[in-house]
Amino acid sequence: MRLSIIILAGAIVIGCALQQQSIAQVDCQVTINTDNLQGTTKDLLQNFVNDIQNYINNTKWSSDDLQGYKIKCAMQIFFTSGTGDNSYTAQMFLGSSRPIYRGDTPTEKNTAMLRIVDNNWKFNYIRYQPLTHDETRFDDLLSFIDYYINIVVGYDYDSYKAMDGTPYFQRAMAICNKAPNSSTGWGKTSSGTYNRYAFVEELLSPKYQPFRQGVFNYHFNGLDLLATEPDKGLKNIYEFLKNIQDIENMVNANSLIIRTFFDTKYKELADIYTHYPDRSVFSLLSSIDPAHQTTYTQAANQ
Repeated sequence: MRLSIIILAGAIVIGCALQQQSIAQVDCQVTINTDNLQGTTKDLLQNFVNDIQNYINNTKWSSDDLQGYKIKCAMQIFFTSGTGDNSYTAQMFLGSSRPIYRGDTPTEKNTAMLRIVDNNWKFNYIRYQPLTHDETRFDDLLSFIDYYINIVVGYDYDSYKAMDGTPYFQRAMAICNKAPNSSTGWGKTSSGTYNRYAFVEELLSPKYQPFRQGVFNYHFNGLDLLATEPDKGLKNIYEFLKNIQDIENMVNANSLIIRTFFDTKYKELADIYTHYPDRSVFSLLSSIDPAHQTTYTQAANQ
């Protein structure tokens, strides 16, 4: 129930401050595509899905607990090459979601929280070698997994209480800082193109704090109100979109986390505003998210 999440996560205060409790674990479905691999390099991956899925789902990513509630996510891994020394390169798609609530009760509808693609993953995988969670060391396989699961958990926490995902984003940053300079995909650059360091750097930057606070309002005071107070929910989401416009104008028009937000949410935004009387919302969306302008134009004309 949403009320339980509010109380246990400390998202509201009733009379006095409540002890913070939140979501502890992840339920991740892992799939792979090995069409580009042949022979032994492909055969050695027979246990890979179970190994990675069990590693993610059996690791407790937080010391908190929320009555068995788990964050849903999916990881699709496309192998691009492999060598006889157990070395692989791959692309990864990661998606996560959380329920939309009606009052205090989760509905059957989910909202996508994160949709992200990483095209630059190189690692070693040895069949039958145990995968052990260890935050003190860097590993090209497991540190990559740890980084992204911490991002997933942080996004989920942020949707129930503003800025509550910070500890998990800090863990992701710590992983970046442990990565050797020679490790693929961990470079500390902020060139406007996606990379792991720049992405989490934005999440932790004070410049983007209004965006992260807005993400909370989008979900908790927006989507979760649409069933019971639709006018209020849509208004709160519209105010968040206006705030994004200000952030793009004053901070960074090419923000990675804003771009990821719209890549994740553009269809949802077009859908929830399809019958909104103020059609100028679609002009706003096209302005702040030109990459998906076609979708917004189609919705505006319905």
